[in-house]
Amino acid sequence: MAEPVYEYYVLDPATPTATEEALINKINQDEIHVKREITYDNNDQKAVEPYNKTETVYDRYGIDVSLLDVATDITTDEPATSATNSLDAVVFINRKVEEGTGSLGIKKIVQVNGIEVTSTSTDEAKGLVNGTYTFTVHGPGTGTDATDKTVEITFAGGAATSAKIGNEAATIADDGTVTVGGLTAGSYTITETAPTGGMSLTGATVTTGTGNSVNSETKVVTVNVVAGENTNIPTGTFTNNRENYQLTVTKTLEGDTKPASGDYEITITSDKEMNINPAADVTGHKSGTRPVLSTDKKTLSFTVTATDTSGGSVTIKKLNGGTYTVTETAGSYTTTYAKKVGEGAQSEFSATNNNAVTLSSTDKSATVTVRNTYADYGSLGIKKIVQVNGTEVTSTSTDEAKGLVNGTY
Repeated sequence: MAEPVYEYYVLDPATPTATEEALINKINQDEIHVKREITYDNNDQKAVEPYNKTETVYDRYGIDVSLLDVATDITTDEPATSATNSLDAVVFINRKVEEGTGSLGIKKIVQVNGIEVTSTSTDEAKGLVNGTYTFTVHGPGTGTDATDKTVEITFAGGAATSAKIGNEAATIADDGTVTVGGLTAGSYTITETAPTGGMSLTGATVTTGTGNSVNSETKVVTVNVVAGENTNIPTGTFTNNRENYQLTVTKTLEGDTKPASGDYEITITSDKEMNINPAADVTGHKSGTRPVLSTDKKTLSFTVTATDTSGGSVTIKKLNGGTYTVTETAGSYTTTYAKKVGEGAQSEFSATNNNAVTLSSTDKSATVTVRNTYADYGSLGIKKIVQVNGTEVTSTSTDEAKGLVNGTY
């Protein structure tokens, strides 16, 4: 392996540039540990301790600071109060760059319903995307000679907060990019491990450059790592989206014989997995019961209590896009369904239709109303005929005849 080349950066805390100020802030926050400080004695205008070029260096700082010529700009014989460096302590940050190696970048974007989630998003949106996203970097060579690295980027509070390259912590740039350095020049692929928890990999892009490309189907990014190039590096950006749709099931009771209150079993089936937490994402079900999600996550069952005055309502949040069919366990009533999707009008009630709805980016919510119709009260008539000696008595009969049949029957 070639001898490392060292770059020396000088920070001026008195009048720092914007880039230097960002680096100073990272040092103050202990995000970067400085190897040493060189302190100047203002009395004799000489360095108390000279800079040693053989000291241990730190790499992967990922900070682009203007390079100064150490030999002419700062020397052990120059005073620290010169026009360009009027300070008592000069901090040298070293970056190790292996000759013949380069770097690549990985950036992660997370969305909910196609809208990017940031630190200012709602708590619900941030909660949906929090987690660790894993990438595999595969480079030149075959078998055990190939370059393989695992990169993890962890989101919390809507932002990338930590990263690892292999088992070592990595720095995340302000724009969320993680730099993978020390790579042999050549072609590399960056592949994201299939996300879980309802997240899906929806897009990937790469910075322009010779040898950089994206497979539109697999979302695998290919980049060309250039030897000695560690600033304008090829970067793959991966976008994940979490769908967050809502289905409400309402219950109504009709008919003269409807009960004052009753419990009803509802089942929802889907053509897609329901990546939900039934205990937290299903609300309005019967108190003291728990919604049950099947092992394949495609069937959800719950109990809803309905009253003769207000019915009942259960809402399921954080659903993926897909078709959801609502059915009810049969009982001593007639069941019909009506649906309302998105901003559309409610359909007519039907015994065989209108119990299936499709949620999508166009229609993010829907309501299925389950109506139970109980029997109405019926009517009958009773008529009484009275006779004397076989002749019907009416209001025109003789008083004697009417007197004979008067009474309660």
